[in-house]
Amino acid sequence: MRFFLKFCLAIIVIIMAIVVSLFDISQHSLNHKTLTPNQVAAAKQTLARFTRELKNTDEQLSLSISQGELDVLADLAGHTFKDTFFEFYISNYNFTFAFSHNVSQALNIFANNNIKLNAYCVMGEFPDDNESALDKGSNSQFKIDYCKVGMWKLPGSLAEKIISLGFEKSMSKEASDMIFFLVGKIQLENQNLIVKTSRPPLLFKQVKQSVKDISKNATNLSEMASFNPTKFVSYIMLLSQHEQRDKPFAYYVGLVFQKSYQTTEQNPQNNPIVENRHALWALATYFGNAKFAKIIGVNAADAYRSSYTPTIKQRADLTLHFLYSAILEQIGGADIGLNIGELKELSDANEGGSGYSFADLAADKAGLKFSQVLVHDRASAK
Repeated sequence: MRFFLKFCLAIIVIIMAIVVSLFDISQHSLNHKTLTPNQVAAAKQTLARFTRELKNTDEQLSLSISQGELDVLADLAGHTFKDTFFEFYISNYNFTFAFSHNVSQALNIFANNNIKLNAYCVMGEFPDDNESALDKGSNSQFKIDYCKVGMWKLPGSLAEKIISLGFEKSMSKEASDMIFFLVGKIQLENQNLIVKTSRPPLLFKQVKQSVKDISKNATNLSEMASFNPTKFVSYIMLLSQHEQRDKPFAYYVGLVFQKSYQTTEQNPQNNPIVENRHALWALATYFGNAKFAKIIGVNAADAYRSSYTPTIKQRADLTLHFLYSAILEQIGGADIGLNIGELKELSDANEGGSGYSFADLAADKAGLKFSQVLVHDRASAK
């Protein structure tokens, strides 16, 4: 018995030591950088250029990205995901990408501390496994040299296996293999990452599908498995049957949630959270974007798209801000939803945009809060 207790204690100590070694309580981590309208515009231009090249049908693929473009994309990603920061460094010899995530809020018992998960990987050009170091050149492969997570240093081969498993869990094997193929073709040139190779078949389609797969797996849509297409369409039909162009958006909100309330009152076994989800997604699909229905596996709703958008404060665009933010909260949480709304306003602040709007952000925050209240718990939902 004593041996068993000592063994269990030893295991607990080892696990705690491993966990502690992964996290960093010090301030040695990446810092948040304020995002400017010019940076948002630059990021959009970079992503648009990438999209054009991926859509290109030429036999040869030619992609390049500079240190400045990577800096902008890192700041954009850091702004989108709360308490997460990214940095990329290109030198003449290697490429380093660093990651830092504040886990204090996730670990509630350490909520008052500054605990961060810090990691970085160093990549470079290495000869193929079948080549000698002297042959390094035209057949070299761009690979991970090593990664470091907290105090743990992982050799490149092990890091690549872990990353490969992660890719295969979040996307198809074909897409994962394509990504590793393209990464292997990267070359470092004048502080640029350059890929020049024959174009993989169905490249853009594979990339597009991979983004969808990753988004689907990254969202907190586990509740969506209980979505009932018949129930969802019944809310759509309710909106269609009562559509009146002189009615504001609030009228339709009252309409669907009165039905949600009555449904749960008539049958206490019905979960008000589930009913509210159906009502909210019907509102967003009918008056916002019919493609929302596809996220929850309903394709028939395309035919039930409204021909107009009702207003909030005599503005139809505020309704769209409200609905899109509510759905973003359902998919990724309030923090990501608000950050995406802020990015949109920063983009609008550039020349040619509609201007930075506090009213738009107010509608974003209202939609986020509305979504949270609807599904927080049964009492709140009711």
